[in-house]
Amino acid sequence: MRRVRRSLLRDRSGTAALELCMMFPFMMVLYFGAIEVTQMVRVYMGLGVTTEAMADLLSHGDPDTAAQILDACNGAKLVLAPFSGSTLKAAISTVKNTSGTISVSWSDTSCGTATAINNAVTLGTALVPNSGDEVILVKTSYVYTASTSYVMPATQTYTYLAYARPRVPPS
Repeated sequence: MRRVRRSLLRDRSGTAALELCMMFPFMMVLYFGAIEVTQMVRVYMGLGVTTEAMADLLSHGDPDTAAQILDACNGAKLVLAPFSGSTLKAAISTVKNTSGTISVSWSDTSCGTATAINNAVTLGTALVPNSGDEVILVKTSYVYTASTSYVMPATQTYTYLAYARPRVPPS
């Protein structure tokens, strides 16, 4: 009996398999966590590009018509691909300096029924220092639903703010 016990204590043939069994769950958490974090970073970067593109689209001319805003919203959803644009919301405001009085000229929340930009005047004050200056503010929000939620939460909400100056094409 002692001989069998001694031979079992000296036998190291299953050590690697045992170590792998102990480390495998941690390795899977790291693997899926890396995938989830990478996707979240891609979504946030895509939202930034989407918001900048939407602000740029709205800056070409006078964006106060429903058709132009709808076109910009649909274009923003296309820029966000390959992620679904169904949870994209965008609030748009134009802040104008009229003889030293800074106010919101117009705002729109029809893209995804977004919440209006509450502090648009505060955000735009530094960007309209001279009388007649105008700036378009676009604030987007996006709810990302992870395909796997082993490590990170299943849903994340991201917001992004972009500025653009209105540009009138030459006549």
